[in-house]
Amino acid sequence: SQLVPQLVASMRDDAKKTKPVVRMYYGISGFETAAEELLKRPNTIIRHIGSLAEAHKFIGVRYGKEYFVPTRVSKNIQYKTLSYTNEEKPVLRTNNADDLREVRYLPKENMISSNTFIVPGKTIIVTTNKELMSVVIESADISESEIQKFDLMWNLLGSSSQSTH
Repeated sequence: SQLVPQLVASMRDDAKKTKPVVRMYYGISGFETAAEELLKRPNTIIRHIGSLAEAHKFIGVRYGKEYFVPTRVSKNIQYKTLSYTNEEKPVLRTNNADDLREVRYLPKENMISSNTFIVPGKTIIVTTNKELMSVVIESADISESEIQKFDLMWNLLGSSSQSTH
């Protein structure tokens, strides 16, 4: 009868687990909406991998300097970025304690065309290939996995690949 399927379903859908949610945003306003999600939880770390210089072709530097960075710092949100050698503008590629920012470098020949931002519970992928599109994946499992991958690369690169500016 109905008891076995209900029992199996209850084991599968643990009450503590929420189903992943995926949202897509387009354009600059969509990027800003997605970026707001990175600023929701104070006292955390935003992990970023990719070329912000590429994203800045669409959104400009002003949003980051005048809003995102000051808001992030006011909420004590650290920013760790895996970026590409000589790719970013000097103001963005420096390790800067005041801006709670650390930078390590990946080889430019391994450049990834998207930007990925990871915070606990959320992974945001921003692509600028044909248009500015931001995909927000709300999933603890996925963000934990992405944090593990990021931290592996971060640790393998070591402090010798940090910015010296």
